[in-house]
Amino acid sequence: MTDRLFAAVFPPAETLEALERLAGPRCDATLGWRWTRPANWHLTLAFFGDVADDRQEPLIEALAEVAASAGAFRLTVGGAGLFGKAKPRAAQSLLAKALWMGARAGGAELAALSARVRQASSRVGVHPDGSKFTAHLTLARATRPAPARGLLNAVESFGDFDFAVSEFLLVKSTLAPSGSSYQPVCGFQLAPLAVRAPEPPQP
Repeated sequence: MTDRLFAAVFPPAETLEALERLAGPRCDATLGWRWTRPANWHLTLAFFGDVADDRQEPLIEALAEVAASAGAFRLTVGGAGLFGKAKPRAAQSLLAKALWMGARAGGAELAALSARVRQASSRVGVHPDGSKFTAHLTLARATRPAPARGLLNAVESFGDFDFAVSEFLLVKSTLAPSGSSYQPVCGFQLAPLAVRAPEPPQP
């Protein structure tokens, strides 16, 4: 038996709620696009694909070791990007298959955490996909390239969302016609953010 697994950072509930308030009015008015459920919004660290039952416990142990030696950090999500760009049908159109927000401040720390997760999983025989890491939070997808310029501009206007990354999750993904459903398998706490002592008053 196997499970389809990935490791990811999920923003806190208050960040998801703030982002949903901005995205919600556009969800029903974007022809050709399917918005992902806010509860599923995440930033993937590594996608493992189908993992055999006997490899899952070693994977969990390897990821726990990564978390034990990695510190929490702050991450700012903002801006917009596209995957699956296609040749436009007209000069003014822009076609794509996925719309996402990227990482600004904290992006380097997220990439470093991803690299450590991928290295640790490979050591126990669970090999992540070989695609280049791009920090992104996917908001919407299209089954075929769809007009994207309006959505791109809208998401660019959302502004930035800053939050503390204090854990990452190992998640089971189940495919269905209505979209993927996610079930957390295990959470991995990172070392707390360092608290800076206040500056002494000047004499």
